[in-house]
Amino acid sequence: MLGDRMIGSFIGGQVLAEEPNLERMRVVAKEIGVDEEAFLEAAKKVQIIPKAAIDRSTSFIYEFAGVISNMAFKSYETIRLAELSAKQKSDFLANMSHEIRTPMNAVLGMAEMALREEMTPQAKEYIRQIRASGKMNIVEVVYEPLSIINSLSNIVNTRIGSKKLEFTVDFDAKLPHKLYGDNIRVQQILLNLLNNAVKFTEKGEVHLQITFDEIDSETIMLKAVVSDTGIGIKEQDFEKLFQSFQQVDSKRNRNIEGTGLGLAITQQLLKLMEGEISVESEYENGSTFYISLPQKIIDPAPSIPVPDSDLKASLIIENEFVLRQVCKDLSALGIKYTNLEEHGNLESVTDGYIIVEKHLFGDRIKKSLADNPKLKCLLIAPFESAADINMPRVKMLHKPVFSLGLYSALGLGDNLAEIGDSNEDNFRFIAPDAHILIVDDNPINLTVASGIIEPLQMQVDTATGALETIEKVKKVKYDIVFMDHMMPEVDGIETTHIIRRLIVGYEDVPIIALTANAIGGTKEMFLREGMNDFVAKPIEVTDIVAAIRRWLPKEKIVPITEHEKVKKSEKKQELVIEGLNTQHALALLGSEKLYMQILKEYYMSIEKRAAIISDMLQKNDIKGYTIEVHSLKSTSRQIGADELADLAASLEKAGNEQNVDLIFAKTSDLIADFLEYKKILAPVFPDVEENSSQGSANVDDVMKLLGEMTEALDEFDTLLVDEAVEKMSKMHFPDNQKELFKKLKEAAETTDIELCSEIVEEWKKLI
Repeated sequence: MLGDRMIGSFIGGQVLAEEPNLERMRVVAKEIGVDEEAFLEAAKKVQIIPKAAIDRSTSFIYEFAGVISNMAFKSYETIRLAELSAKQKSDFLANMSHEIRTPMNAVLGMAEMALREEMTPQAKEYIRQIRASGKMNIVEVVYEPLSIINSLSNIVNTRIGSKKLEFTVDFDAKLPHKLYGDNIRVQQILLNLLNNAVKFTEKGEVHLQITFDEIDSETIMLKAVVSDTGIGIKEQDFEKLFQSFQQVDSKRNRNIEGTGLGLAITQQLLKLMEGEISVESEYENGSTFYISLPQKIIDPAPSIPVPDSDLKASLIIENEFVLRQVCKDLSALGIKYTNLEEHGNLESVTDGYIIVEKHLFGDRIKKSLADNPKLKCLLIAPFESAADINMPRVKMLHKPVFSLGLYSALGLGDNLAEIGDSNEDNFRFIAPDAHILIVDDNPINLTVASGIIEPLQMQVDTATGALETIEKVKKVKYDIVFMDHMMPEVDGIETTHIIRRLIVGYEDVPIIALTANAIGGTKEMFLREGMNDFVAKPIEVTDIVAAIRRWLPKEKIVPITEHEKVKKSEKKQELVIEGLNTQHALALLGSEKLYMQILKEYYMSIEKRAAIISDMLQKNDIKGYTIEVHSLKSTSRQIGADELADLAASLEKAGNEQNVDLIFAKTSDLIADFLEYKKILAPVFPDVEENSSQGSANVDDVMKLLGEMTEALDEFDTLLVDEAVEKMSKMHFPDNQKELFKKLKEAAETTDIELCSEIVEEWKKLI
């Protein structure tokens, strides 16, 4: 049984170990009120089996039942949907979740070849079923649109990286709270479009707008618009956009023109869901993609309820894209605002909120906060910005700023404490003995959450789903479990039920929900379901740290005094390495541990990267050379190798300008300076063995990249395919692998997923 649902059963009969006692049978017949003769006849028909055989059979049934129960329970933990058939002892089928992404190209290819071979009709039918399972199936579930937006925000900002590019989100607060549809496919569609927008836009804005139209009381038309300020598309190339294996131009000509990959797949998925896609674009002036698809309404309540509020805000925002979106969202939330750049000055603001970009948070604003106790401040910080400002009445909101983030940060959501009530002492502690678990189905969300709380020095484990969570809590008694609310198949609430009911010692362990739906009644709902509290997404450092302080055992909290903070800061500044501006690098990264990790990776790659740069020059591949010195410039700047970074920057400029004379004159100096850091950093990392490969491809590295490529192909994630090919292009392969890489690169450029899979499998067999 799974709850009140029967999955399978054993139907048993009666046997005896010896001949029945007929006199005793007559007595029994009288006791139960049945015909004696009929009862005796039935008793005589019972099969007589030796006791040893009975013991073997019952032992087998016991063990077999245990196996089935274990399978059902594991399935319940992971995908809720577990169908076990016991009609025949040898035939058990487990339905696969849509979370196992299809099509699995290598399997399908082998199935196709197997069908050409001689085999029994039954075996052929099995192979046909395998082939049929590779279709793009649509699996509809109940989901919250806000969860999709939160995941997309993290992924897109991570992929923007160091580009001078702003990602903004315009989410209609009135969109129904819960919908019914294939949320995995919806997210995949939006991610394909956003990936392309980021890929072909170097500066300006990538914008996602989510709205809807009511079709009837049970259905909406969900609408999404993805626009960018990128390189655009020529009108004559529009018809190529959604054709399979077609590109407007090679993806390597990114600075000239292009549309990206995955649009044919996107259109296919939308057709399967009765949706549509269209595009508008002006060459060299950006593109806009429009999608619409019908979705059923499960909960018509608005995703973000507009509160009755008399809040007012004063804005100090330079970025035009952020300013536009903040103004629109504040209006949607019913909050009056004033743009201080246009109307008024800071001295006139004595209460309400100052919403300011982090880099503009200076002495004037700090003085206003000190002089006006009713004034609060909301800092808009870059996505990757460290939470390094811990002041009363000041809260940080990471980009992208949209309605949900403002709703939570301004204290409009349920149980979101006023900023003015926060205690600065809540954030002056570490907890090195604490052990916590963070659960989220999105790996990037896990990275964000783990990074935010890294300064607390806790032991942090992560899990991406119910099964992994259950396995970890069986082995470790965590002090706190942060549980993602909306996970595929088995959500956070159901996982909490399993933990509370079945894991010994977890009756009272704090389980805190991570949710993108921090609206009225949220906390009460989680408390009813066995959780202790919740933290709203997108996660803000003040919220999660306050929750940790509130629920962590008091004996594991170690307060930090101002004196200790100063000592810690001074210790960081003492890090001195010849030829490196470590102080500036630490200021950029905010973490000595992270700096040393990056420095070690830099050190281990010196010989390989130097060899690649030399090779590019010898081949007169100026484009490839420019890409490599650009990368060297960035990483050198990151570790504080400023002079080397400056030289790489000058050679990057020379590459872009095709100044070959300067390149040939200065590259030897660049290589020499670069290799010098091998000697400088060797004493810092004595445990790192010398790399004698001189830039050649390591078998383990190649297998890892081929594994990444396989996953990307299975998921139709064309951006990851590009990234894997890009990494491979920096490797030196033996002669017997060079031709395979050339074929793989060409197949990836034409989006031939099936051919890519075949080449990857051939390559794996070769090495």
